[in-house]
Amino acid sequence: MSLCLCGYVFRNNMGNSAARDHQVPARIRLFQIVLLVVVSIISYGALVLPEILRTTAAPLKPGDVSPSDFQAPQTHEYISEVRTEEMRFAAENAVTSVYAPPDPTIARHQIERLRATLQYITLVREDENATPEQKTSDIASLSDIKLKPATIAGILDLPAARWETIQQESLSVLEQVMRRTIHEQDVESVQRTVPSLVSLALNEEQAALVAELVTAFVTPNSLLSEDLTKAAKQAARDAVQPVIQEYKAGEIIILRGQIITPADFEALQEFGLIEEASPWQDYIGAGALIIMMAAFIHLYFSRRHLPFQFEARSLILVALIFLAIPFFILKTME
Repeated sequence: MSLCLCGYVFRNNMGNSAARDHQVPARIRLFQIVLLVVVSIISYGALVLPEILRTTAAPLKPGDVSPSDFQAPQTHEYISEVRTEEMRFAAENAVTSVYAPPDPTIARHQIERLRATLQYITLVREDENATPEQKTSDIASLSDIKLKPATIAGILDLPAARWETIQQESLSVLEQVMRRTIHEQDVESVQRTVPSLVSLALNEEQAALVAELVTAFVTPNSLLSEDLTKAAKQAARDAVQPVIQEYKAGEIIILRGQIITPADFEALQEFGLIEEASPWQDYIGAGALIIMMAAFIHLYFSRRHLPFQFEARSLILVALIFLAIPFFILKTME
């Protein structure tokens, strides 16, 4: 009987104890939640703060001074996009401007302009009602050509037969000149060759007159073609083969104190000697770690109602241990 009574008392006490354990005071429950949130925030800050401070420094990039010697950790070859682009750029710039073939329409147009000018001068010469001064003024007012006063006087003094010869010679010389390929930058040099094309049957004054008449109508007949130039440049780029860059194990990529070129930077990236910054991934990873730790602690202690959970001092001690974990992680990462 006494044994049964003792067993009943023991079970009753255990049941009461369990009931008390499940009845967590509201203030303690609130304190636990607040403490868990604060500790989680502090832990997250401890993990991401070094990364935030580190990003304030400028990352290594082309144009910077190399902070140390960099060697190839192993033998490796790769297609260098930087060096390939440099070769393509050089090939493209080596292509000179491409001009369209001489346009015969331009030559015919210039010959017709000269013929119209000569016909006008002929009409002025043959105008019996005009005074010499009026004739000089009319010839000087031509828009297609500006003749010297001495040249105008010589034209007006020429016999009709000689003037006819000069007209024919002028048209013939201009046709010879305009059959050439004339670029815009070549006009002056071509104009200087006109006197050598005039017939030797004419005297000096008449040859100079022909040269002056013809020179005014020399114009470019082969124009710069942007489409052809662009196509030639593109063909030159396409002809460049990809540049294969190779480094032997231990070979120096760049020495300390040297300026990092784009090709050097590409090699450092290729060998993984420069870690590209990805702070958002670090922030998300740190957040996920803290959330998992906080969830684990919350679930663990919510199911195991241990006595120390009801004491503020014990909870603060657990919080300090929780805070120590991020610092331990940081220490191992250094």
